[in-house]
Amino acid sequence: PRIELLEKLAVEDLEAGRVDHARALIDEIEVMVRGNRWNAEQAIALMAKVGRRRHAARQPAKALAILREAASMYDEKRASIVSIWRGRSLRPLAEAFMAAGSQASAIELYERALVEAVENPNSRPRLEDLVLTCNSIVASGVVAPESLRKALMRTKAALGSPW
Repeated sequence: PRIELLEKLAVEDLEAGRVDHARALIDEIEVMVRGNRWNAEQAIALMAKVGRRRHAARQPAKALAILREAASMYDEKRASIVSIWRGRSLRPLAEAFMAAGSQASAIELYERALVEAVENPNSRPRLEDLVLTCNSIVASGVVAPESLRKALMRTKAALGSPW
Protein backbone atom coordinates (compact mmCIF):
# COMPACT_ATOMS: atom_id res chain seq x y z
CA PRO A 1 0.00 0.00 0.00
CA ARG A 2 2.85 2.41 0.71
CA ILE A 3 4.22 2.10 -2.81
CA GLU A 4 0.77 2.70 -4.30
CA LEU A 5 0.24 5.76 -2.10
CA LEU A 6 3.65 7.23 -2.94
CA GLU A 7 3.02 6.57 -6.63
CA LYS A 8 -0.31 8.43 -6.48
CA LEU A 9 1.38 11.34 -4.72
CA ALA A 10 4.13 11.40 -7.35
CA VAL A 11 1.55 11.46 -10.15
CA GLU A 12 -0.26 14.36 -8.44
CA ASP A 13 3.04 16.20 -8.03
CA LEU A 14 3.83 15.72 -11.72
CA GLU A 15 0.40 16.97 -12.72
CA ALA A 16 0.93 20.03 -10.53
CA GLY A 17 4.40 20.68 -11.95
CA ARG A 18 6.29 19.72 -8.78
CA VAL A 19 8.82 17.59 -10.64
CA ASP A 20 11.54 17.72 -7.96
CA HIS A 21 9.19 16.46 -5.25
CA ALA A 22 7.83 13.77 -7.57
CA ARG A 23 11.38 12.61 -8.26
CA ALA A 24 12.05 12.39 -4.52
CA LEU A 25 8.97 10.22 -4.10
CA ILE A 26 10.00 8.03 -7.05
CA ASP A 27 13.44 7.68 -5.43
CA GLU A 28 11.71 6.47 -2.27
CA ILE A 29 9.61 3.98 -4.25
CA GLU A 30 12.70 2.66 -6.02
CA VAL A 31 14.51 2.15 -2.71
CA MET A 32 11.54 0.13 -1.43
CA VAL A 33 11.30 -1.91 -4.62
CA ARG A 34 15.00 -2.70 -4.66
CA GLY A 35 15.28 -3.16 -0.90
CA ASN A 36 12.63 -5.83 -0.42
CA ARG A 37 12.31 -9.43 -1.40
CA TRP A 38 9.59 -9.93 -3.97
CA ASN A 39 8.70 -12.88 -6.08
CA ALA A 40 10.02 -12.39 -9.61
CA GLU A 41 6.76 -11.33 -11.25
CA GLN A 42 6.12 -8.72 -8.55
CA ALA A 43 9.66 -7.36 -8.72
CA ILE A 44 9.49 -6.96 -12.50
CA ALA A 45 6.08 -5.29 -12.42
CA LEU A 46 7.24 -2.91 -9.68
CA MET A 47 10.40 -2.05 -11.58
CA ALA A 48 8.18 -1.29 -14.58
CA LYS A 49 6.21 1.15 -12.42
CA VAL A 50 9.41 2.87 -11.31
CA GLY A 51 10.62 3.14 -14.89
CA ARG A 52 7.30 4.50 -16.06
CA ARG A 53 7.25 7.13 -13.33
CA ARG A 54 10.90 8.06 -14.01
CA HIS A 55 9.95 8.77 -17.61
CA ALA A 56 6.99 10.89 -16.53
CA ALA A 57 9.35 12.80 -14.22
CA ARG A 58 11.49 13.74 -17.23
CA GLN A 59 14.25 11.22 -16.55
CA PRO A 60 14.11 9.26 -19.81
CA ALA A 61 17.61 7.76 -19.63
CA LYS A 62 17.05 6.47 -16.09
CA ALA A 63 13.62 5.21 -17.09
CA LEU A 64 14.90 3.18 -20.03
CA ALA A 65 17.78 1.79 -17.95
CA ILE A 66 15.33 0.57 -15.30
CA LEU A 67 12.98 -0.89 -17.92
CA ARG A 68 15.84 -2.71 -19.64
CA GLU A 69 16.97 -4.01 -16.25
CA ALA A 70 13.45 -5.31 -15.58
CA ALA A 71 13.35 -6.98 -19.01
CA SER A 72 16.69 -8.65 -18.29
CA MET A 73 15.39 -9.71 -14.90
CA TYR A 74 12.46 -11.38 -16.64
CA ASP A 75 14.82 -13.31 -18.93
CA GLU A 76 16.91 -14.33 -15.94
CA LYS A 77 14.00 -15.34 -13.68
CA ARG A 78 11.55 -16.65 -16.29
CA ALA A 79 11.93 -20.29 -15.27
CA SER A 80 11.04 -19.45 -11.66
CA ILE A 81 7.80 -17.67 -12.68
CA VAL A 82 4.77 -19.95 -12.87
CA SER A 83 3.45 -19.83 -16.43
CA ILE A 84 0.06 -18.38 -15.44
CA TRP A 85 1.79 -15.40 -13.78
CA ARG A 86 4.24 -14.46 -16.55
CA GLY A 87 1.83 -11.98 -18.09
CA ARG A 88 1.74 -10.15 -14.75
CA SER A 89 5.34 -9.20 -15.43
CA LEU A 90 5.26 -8.69 -19.16
CA ARG A 91 2.12 -6.55 -19.48
CA PRO A 92 3.18 -3.80 -17.02
CA LEU A 93 6.63 -3.83 -18.59
CA ALA A 94 5.15 -3.43 -22.08
CA GLU A 95 2.91 -0.60 -20.83
CA ALA A 96 5.90 1.14 -19.27
CA PHE A 97 7.98 0.85 -22.44
CA MET A 98 5.08 2.28 -24.42
CA ALA A 99 4.71 5.16 -21.95
CA ALA A 100 8.45 5.77 -22.32
CA GLY A 101 8.06 6.05 -26.09
CA SER A 102 9.42 2.66 -27.08
CA GLN A 103 6.56 1.09 -29.02
CA ALA A 104 8.83 -1.52 -30.60
CA SER A 105 9.83 -2.84 -27.16
CA ALA A 106 6.21 -2.77 -26.02
CA ILE A 107 5.07 -4.78 -29.05
CA GLU A 108 7.85 -7.31 -28.54
CA LEU A 109 6.81 -7.79 -24.90
CA TYR A 110 3.13 -8.09 -25.78
CA GLU A 111 3.95 -10.74 -28.35
CA ARG A 112 6.04 -12.54 -25.76
CA ALA A 113 3.19 -12.37 -23.24
CA LEU A 114 0.94 -14.06 -25.79
CA VAL A 115 3.48 -16.81 -26.45
CA GLU A 116 3.85 -17.36 -22.70
CA ALA A 117 0.06 -17.56 -22.29
CA VAL A 118 -0.19 -20.43 -24.77
CA GLU A 119 2.38 -22.39 -22.78
CA ASN A 120 -0.15 -22.96 -20.02
CA PRO A 121 -2.05 -26.23 -20.62
CA ASN A 122 -5.34 -24.85 -19.23
CA SER A 123 -7.64 -22.83 -21.46
CA ARG A 124 -9.14 -20.59 -18.79
CA PRO A 125 -5.82 -18.98 -17.75
CA ARG A 126 -4.97 -18.64 -21.46
CA LEU A 127 -8.24 -16.83 -22.05
CA GLU A 128 -7.69 -14.58 -19.04
CA ASP A 129 -4.19 -13.74 -20.28
CA LEU A 130 -5.50 -13.01 -23.76
CA VAL A 131 -8.20 -10.66 -22.44
CA LEU A 132 -5.82 -8.90 -20.04
CA THR A 133 -3.24 -8.52 -22.80
CA CYS A 134 -5.81 -7.14 -25.25
CA ASN A 135 -6.98 -4.64 -22.63
CA SER A 136 -3.40 -3.63 -21.92
CA ILE A 137 -2.61 -3.17 -25.61
CA VAL A 138 -5.61 -0.88 -26.06
CA ALA A 139 -4.99 1.05 -22.82
CA SER A 140 -1.33 1.62 -23.66
CA GLY A 141 -2.13 3.04 -27.09
CA VAL A 142 -0.09 0.52 -29.07
CA VAL A 143 -1.00 0.39 -32.74
CA ALA A 144 -0.87 -3.34 -33.36
CA PRO A 145 1.29 -4.30 -36.32
CA GLU A 146 0.59 -7.46 -38.31
CA SER A 147 2.95 -9.52 -36.12
CA LEU A 148 1.01 -8.63 -32.97
CA ARG A 149 -2.36 -9.26 -34.63
CA LYS A 150 -1.11 -12.69 -35.74
CA ALA A 151 0.10 -13.45 -32.21
CA LEU A 152 -3.34 -12.50 -30.87
CA MET A 153 -5.03 -14.81 -33.38
CA ARG A 154 -2.66 -17.71 -32.57
CA THR A 155 -3.43 -17.32 -28.87
CA LYS A 156 -7.16 -17.22 -29.59
CA ALA A 157 -6.92 -20.33 -31.78
CA ALA A 158 -5.08 -22.21 -29.01
CA LEU A 159 -7.88 -21.72 -26.48
CA GLY A 160 -10.00 -24.70 -27.35
CA SER A 161 -13.64 -25.38 -26.59
CA PRO A 162 -15.78 -23.73 -25.16
CA TRP A 163 -13.66 -20.59 -25.26
